[in-house]
Amino acid sequence: DPDVLLQRLNTHRLRKRIKYRPGHKCYDYNKTTEELSRECRDSPEWPASFELLKFLSPKESRNKITLLVSYPRSGNTLVRNLVERTSGIVTGSDNRPDRKLSRDLAVRYGLVGEGVTQRVKLVKTHYPERTGSQVKADKVILLIRNPYDAIDSYWNLNLTNTHTNTVTNSVYQQYRDTFEDFSKNEMKVWLQFYRYWLDAKVPVLLVRFEDLIANMEREMMRIATFLEMKNIERVRHGCSEDLSRLGSYQPRTSGKLLFGKSLEKKRYSNDMIDSFREIDSEIPGWEGKSILEYFGYDIRRQDFPNNFLDNNAPPIPLDPSERQVESVLINTGYQIRKSNDIYGRSMKAWRLSKTNNDINPFPIIKDKS
Repeated sequence: DPDVLLQRLNTHRLRKRIKYRPGHKCYDYNKTTEELSRECRDSPEWPASFELLKFLSPKESRNKITLLVSYPRSGNTLVRNLVERTSGIVTGSDNRPDRKLSRDLAVRYGLVGEGVTQRVKLVKTHYPERTGSQVKADKVILLIRNPYDAIDSYWNLNLTNTHTNTVTNSVYQQYRDTFEDFSKNEMKVWLQFYRYWLDAKVPVLLVRFEDLIANMEREMMRIATFLEMKNIERVRHGCSEDLSRLGSYQPRTSGKLLFGKSLEKKRYSNDMIDSFREIDSEIPGWEGKSILEYFGYDIRRQDFPNNFLDNNAPPIPLDPSERQVESVLINTGYQIRKSNDIYGRSMKAWRLSKTNNDINPFPIIKDKS
């Protein structure tokens, strides 16, 4: 139950306050966690991870909903944590809350709004890559991560059934053909996904994961402004703690790059990179550019990821104010994946067949330091 999970989360955060300031009165003991969560938060007294969250009241719930849209493994968990720490309001999702990965987010990592599409302002979705609960929204935050890292991370999520574990190099080597076929399929899905949302009729705010990592406070200010947050000055406070403390968001493996890690590890051969560009050329572009080039992710033409590292990435030109103010209804009609797609969520059957129903799971990297 989301309300029970929220109460537990807030109680845990009150205990953290007591440990943080032993011997001090850290909150009004005569108030419930719900009452405490609705107190004014304009002047932060505690670290962001100690502050309480709330669902919207029935009156507040009449406000418009904004979708947080992304291909899987593109940083939506990070954004949700940052939005919650800035606004104090739980974020939702259109997922089924009884799935293992959704339960992990809700129970283990504090994203108690999994499966909640009301009493929230921001709802995460991967539609039309997959479907969930129907949601009507008025605005969209379109979160983009370079497809090379997103696809590699999605491979690991499918093989480990976790948000944070990474399989060993031996698994990549043993199932090289499967990984290559998976990656080519997912590149096409990734391209179709973002091409679909570029055509949306509602205001769309584009946020690149790479920009968020490089300049978190600036990008969160853009997000907070788009969400019309009343306490926008709290953005700096919400971004004040390091990434390792932001729920389930943890870099899967270490390396010198903040992004482009899959390229640093040579997950993709030159032939695969050429195949990706060929797939990109088959998808209708945007504003005279291919989709990869529009976002700054073309390895050959734009030298990704060095263009981001050298501050030479193309700016995000889409202006949300230029879109018609219409509503969008998700999880109905169009779907990218065909019924016979053996990847995506169908990878579960492949994983179970290779691991004796997860009795003998794929080996994972133990030490990420």
